[in-house]
Amino acid sequence: MNGGIVMRGLATGLVGLAMAWTGVASATTTNYQWVQSIPTSGYVSGVAVDSSGNVWAAGGGTYPIQEFSSSGTVLNQFGPSYINGATAVAFDSSGNVWACSILNALVEFSRSGTVLQRFSNLPSLAEPTDMVVDSSGNLLITQESGALQKFSSSGTYLGTIGGPGSGSGQLNGPSGVTLDSSGNIWVSDTYNNRIVEFNSSGNFLQQMGNGGTGNGQLSWPGELAVDSSENVWISNNNWIDGFSSSGTYLTQFGTYGTGNGQFNNPSGLAIDSSGNIWVADMYNKRIEEFSPVPEPSTLVLLGIGAISLLAYAWRRK
Repeated sequence: MNGGIVMRGLATGLVGLAMAWTGVASATTTNYQWVQSIPTSGYVSGVAVDSSGNVWAAGGGTYPIQEFSSSGTVLNQFGPSYINGATAVAFDSSGNVWACSILNALVEFSRSGTVLQRFSNLPSLAEPTDMVVDSSGNLLITQESGALQKFSSSGTYLGTIGGPGSGSGQLNGPSGVTLDSSGNIWVSDTYNNRIVEFNSSGNFLQQMGNGGTGNGQLSWPGELAVDSSENVWISNNNWIDGFSSSGTYLTQFGTYGTGNGQFNNPSGLAIDSSGNIWVADMYNKRIEEFSPVPEPSTLVLLGIGAISLLAYAWRRK
């Protein structure tokens, strides 16, 4: 049998193997690269991505609520004065837009900006910092007072999750809330420098992180988001940290500054269906987009190495 033919056959097979396993690399993402910045009308605190992939910003300035296409084109902008200083924006299952503001306003809008409901000075709501809508249409809202409040879509107070304190399941100045695919509730417990997980009933499950600025440490964590792999991403001081759902530190990206990929008090976080991370860069008055950079899997690297050796042997024959 011709040795060259054998070598070529083996090389071709390994090339195919490497190509087939390239998809594995996409699941091994620990790095993110800057894609673009979208200017906002003023300071921006919250960001969310809707089912169409459009990006929504909540903040101050002329238009507290702004909608952009994924490429940064302004699609809509609105907001009455009582929602100025909006801290968060979220969507319910009907596609309606909910926003809360530091002025203790809670408002439901249609997508075009028509006010559908307005709740002001709810007795149990004080300085809301973030919000999310659960699968039942209830609103989960973090607030400076140290609690996570739950309201129905009609504004009825349903209860508190996590009382003030530093013990297990307690909160101190929480500033971010999100849900994972199981409906579990993740809260950034800002002044305790940790992330706390509750089940959908509000029972404490776990906490992760501790105070500091090193890898895996948290320094006044802000808003957070959970990706399709159940990893938790947190705006932390002037960078973004990633943890697995069990609390294993994954990576961080971003530094302080005004350049591309830098932050001046990152606040809101959102993740789109492609795994891109959108960050509300508050004092730089912009939304920044970062895309995942897949790392080669071990099998792909081994395949490439084997191909190189076979090619060398073939040339030597």
